[in-house]
Amino acid sequence: MRFASRARPYLLRRDFVAIRQNVRVSFDQRKVLRDSLSVAIPVGSYGVAFGAAAVSSGFTVLQSCLLSLLLFSGASQFAVVGVMGAGGGVISAVATASLLGLRNMFYGFRNSPILGVRGIKKIATAQITIDESTGVSLLQESRGKDAMRYGFFATGIGVFIFWNLFP
Repeated sequence: MRFASRARPYLLRRDFVAIRQNVRVSFDQRKVLRDSLSVAIPVGSYGVAFGAAAVSSGFTVLQSCLLSLLLFSGASQFAVVGVMGAGGGVISAVATASLLGLRNMFYGFRNSPILGVRGIKKIATAQITIDESTGVSLLQESRGKDAMRYGFFATGIGVFIFWNLFP
């Protein structure tokens, strides 16, 4: 018995118990939304910089908008535009963007138990699994699992909307 209690000391911490036991903890949605929008609006406005970089690198407005909709990962998007604009090939651009986007896979592993999505929703959720949505989600840990989920989706969807509004 003594060994079991020492093997999992995190269960003794009160702030982790609610998350580990899947207990629903009420949270103030306005505070989480405030956190989400304080990230989503400024980051989303960088879509203007991406659009300008894409057009100056030879992409059309339509191509830059499609790139923002389909490859929604800021660093990867800038990498594609930078490589292609410097005269690099498509394979180089895709390889560079893929390596930069690899970190999002690890964010997905971390967020999967929190989000609990399956099927087609999992594919849609992968599109907004970015640095910002993961960061705001993790920031909400003390408020509970529902707040973490809400922060993830509010931030991811917010950044996606604002990023695609501005180019």
